[in-house]
Amino acid sequence: MKKILSFLIASAITVNFSSCGEEDCDHVNGSTPEGEEETLSIVGSWYEEAENEEIRYNSNGTFYDRYVSPRRGAETEGRWECDYKNNKLTWTYQFSGQTQFSDWTLKNLTEFSFVISSETVADHKVEKIVETYNMEVGKTQQIQFAGNYPNKTVKSYMSKNERLASVDANGMITATGEKGTTYIKLETNDGNVWVKIIVGDDCLDLWYDCVSIIGMDYATMSNTLKMLGEQSNPGDSYSVGFVHTLHEVIEKTVVFLCQKEKTVEQIQLLLKKSVPEAKILSYMDSHYYKASEENGRILYTTCNDIESSKAVVAYDKEAKTVIFEEKEHYLHPHKTELWPSYTYLLNDTRDKVISALGEPFYEKDQYIVYRADKILFDHVYFRFKSGKVDAYFFTIKEGTDIKEIKEYLNSEYHFLREDKDKKESMWINSEDRNSATVDIQLYEEKGQLWYFYIG
Repeated sequence: MKKILSFLIASAITVNFSSCGEEDCDHVNGSTPEGEEETLSIVGSWYEEAENEEIRYNSNGTFYDRYVSPRRGAETEGRWECDYKNNKLTWTYQFSGQTQFSDWTLKNLTEFSFVISSETVADHKVEKIVETYNMEVGKTQQIQFAGNYPNKTVKSYMSKNERLASVDANGMITATGEKGTTYIKLETNDGNVWVKIIVGDDCLDLWYDCVSIIGMDYATMSNTLKMLGEQSNPGDSYSVGFVHTLHEVIEKTVVFLCQKEKTVEQIQLLLKKSVPEAKILSYMDSHYYKASEENGRILYTTCNDIESSKAVVAYDKEAKTVIFEEKEHYLHPHKTELWPSYTYLLNDTRDKVISALGEPFYEKDQYIVYRADKILFDHVYFRFKSGKVDAYFFTIKEGTDIKEIKEYLNSEYHFLREDKDKKESMWINSEDRNSATVDIQLYEEKGQLWYFYIG
């Protein structure tokens, strides 16, 4: 349904709807007209799996609609009227200070599902939410559907998010560690129904479940996020960016890939400057577990301990950026790729660099500059001499633990020497100086890490 709602919002279209003045009108707000037998009604809570959307029709004529997708997350409240006789459902709601109307055709209404469509949007099938549970992490809950509907047969149970809540073959739910809201599908002999699980606060997700994307291969990630719009550097680049046009919170999403495996190892959400920081912090405190805070960055884990977490989440206050990263970078920093190696671009042309990394952030003198790919650095500069890259360097973020950088360099390269007075260290990419092709030099005072091509 949100597709039509987004279309209406984006296009500022107002759909006309009929009043209740016609003699054959059967508009009701979820209640059965006086003197008539009770019939099927849309009153209740419903879920559409394809759109990750929940809609609640209240008996007093109000409705609540919320959904979260890679494109945006939104809540809508308003009033509804349903003309069951003429299969017509109407929404009335406010957007940007104006009253909007959405007219739907209602079809195939049963106890557990119905379909709505419009002139511009194809069929959308919603299915009944039959139970809702607020759970604490580690607690269990038995689904009651089989006992409440003895004439129905449950064929299978499936959780939409195993990291929040798992379910066994007998319908026993376990809150497995993460906080948030998810849904469990019950496949029955009479169609699907859903159980809603709330671990923590039942509030709208400000962004898509980025943790689920960590570790995805490039193709799966691209297919998951394709609705965001055209990707920058599609194919085999280290980073892929998505610009948001409708999202209320996020300006841009940048996905970083492991250079070797081409799997997602980091996601950065660049937040809109207009979003109050209190709103961001309130959401993060309710959905993640706060671990530490220093140098303007707040670190969270997705479970209450880092070993159980799939990812670590950092909020950079100054950059107003939320960063999701594999926990391995924190558990075993020297065993993972802390930052990308661009040595394969040394001695290459400007066109080769841009082909691999996309358009630069800016150009300055003999340098082209990109935003850094990792949370340790601000930018990466590529220097050109005689038309080819002879060196590149990272600018180190203020407050970064230099010891962590040294440990990683020691694990990746051959240590050559250190000048403690100047706070300068050097490595090479071979144990034999004569066979080395790259010098790596760390200038602590300058806050720079250089890679020099020596051929």
